[in-house]
Amino acid sequence: KLFCLPNGGTAVLPVQIPTRQRFFLELGWLVNPARRLRLSRHYDPRGAWESLTLVEETKITPLP
Repeated sequence: KLFCLPNGGTAVLPVQIPTRQRFFLELGWLVNPARRLRLSRHYDPRGAWESLTLVEETKITPLP
């Protein structure tokens, strides 16, 4: 489920974590109006942390 937080923040969290299934959590925040960061953690079927990914997004102004 996606939650919109104040000041451009976001959180993606499962409503319920099914037993013995992979899942992930993600947090996003605006660094400035043209730059956003997202941090995603992935867990294996046992609930053990598998990986952490940082994504940097940059807003590109379209050409006229």
